[in-house]
Amino acid sequence: MVKHSPKKDRKKDEKKDEKGEQKDSSFKGFLKKRAPLYGVILTAFVIFLIPELTGGTINDHLGTIEGQEGQALEILKNYDGPNDEGLKLIDALGEQLNAAYPDEKIFDHDETSSKLDVGLKSGEDSVYEISWSFITYRETVDYLWSVNINSGEVTPENAAAKKIVDIVDYYD
Repeated sequence: MVKHSPKKDRKKDEKKDEKGEQKDSSFKGFLKKRAPLYGVILTAFVIFLIPELTGGTINDHLGTIEGQEGQALEILKNYDGPNDEGLKLIDALGEQLNAAYPDEKIFDHDETSSKLDVGLKSGEDSVYEISWSFITYRETVDYLWSVNINSGEVTPENAAAKKIVDIVDYYD
C-alpha cells in the first residue's frame, strides 16, 4: 500500500509556483532595466522616421483626376522615354525640384503650392494639354505638356517641360 502525503504535493506545487514567479519577476526586471533604452529608441523612431515616411511628395501636389483627363495625367506621370524603360517623368520632376532646394523639404514647405490644369487641346480629340505651376517662396515654375492618350506620346510645350522630358529621354 502506497501512502499519499498531501504535504509533499503542496511543497512540489509551491516550488513550481516559486520558479514560475522567479521567471516572471526576472523578465520584469529585464524589461525595467532596459525601459529607458527602449523609450529612447521609440522616441527617435517617432521623431526621425515617421516624418520621413509621411512627408509630402510631388504626387501630393499633382493630385488625381478622373476620366480621360486623369488618364492623360497618368500617362504623363508614367512616361519613361521612347524606349519605355528607365526613369519616369514624375520621378525626374521630383528629383529636379528637390535638387533646386537641397537643404529643404520643399514639398512640405508652408509657402509651397501648385496649380494643375488638364484640358483638351483645341482642335484635337485625344490630345490633352497639361499645365502645372509649382509655386514656392522663391519662384514659380510653369510646365506645359501635350499628351496624346491614344498613342501615349508626351510632347513638351515649354522650356521647363522640355528639360524634364530630355532628362527622361536620355536617362541611362
